[in-house]
Amino acid sequence: RSSEIKYLWLHVTSNGIDGGDGALSTEHWLNVIDEAAALGVSWIVIGWEAAPDRSEIGVWEICRWAQEAHDCHVGIHILSGELGPRDVESLLMLSRERLHLLVDRTKLPTVQHLIDQGIDVCEADVNVTHRTGTCTLPDEMVCVGPQGKLYTCGLVLGNERYCLGSVFERAFAHVLSDRSLPHHVPP
Repeated sequence: RSSEIKYLWLHVTSNGIDGGDGALSTEHWLNVIDEAAALGVSWIVIGWEAAPDRSEIGVWEICRWAQEAHDCHVGIHILSGELGPRDVESLLMLSRERLHLLVDRTKLPTVQHLIDQGIDVCEADVNVTHRTGTCTLPDEMVCVGPQGKLYTCGLVLGNERYCLGSVFERAFAHVLSDRSLPHHVPP
C-alpha cells in the first residue's frame, strides 16, 4: 500500500470546531491538514452540521489554510442545517476555483444565491444505502472524526471495525503503510 492519499474527509461535531466534547481544536485540525497535504492530499471534504445562528470560524480557518498553504480543493458538505449570513460571508472569501459546496438535493433551492455568485454547488445525497459495487476511494482516502479517530472512509465513521487509530497516536504515513489495518471497505 502506498502512503500517498488524495482525499481527506473531516467530520466536525454539531457544536463545531473547538466545541468541546473532546473535539479537535482548530490548531489540531490545521496540523491534520498539514500532515495530510505532506502525503499528497489535494482534496479535503468537511462534513459539517451548519447552524445559521452560529458562525463557525474554525471551519473557515481550516478551509483558508487548506487552500492558501496547500493549494487544496475544499468541499464543504452541509450534513444538516443551513449557512448563516456570517458563514456565507466567510464562504465567499475563499478561492472559488477550489471550492465546492455539497448539499442534499432538497436544499439546492436554498443555495441558489451562492450558485449565482459563482460557488460550485454539488448534489450530495450519497449514503451507505446508495453504494453499489466496491468503493475504491478508501485506497486514496482517510477520514478523521471529531475526536481525532481515523477511519477508512466517512461512510464507516464510528464503526470500530474500520478504525485506523487516532491522530494523537501515529502519523498518517505510518497508518497508511500499516497493512494490518482495514484499508478497504467490502461491498
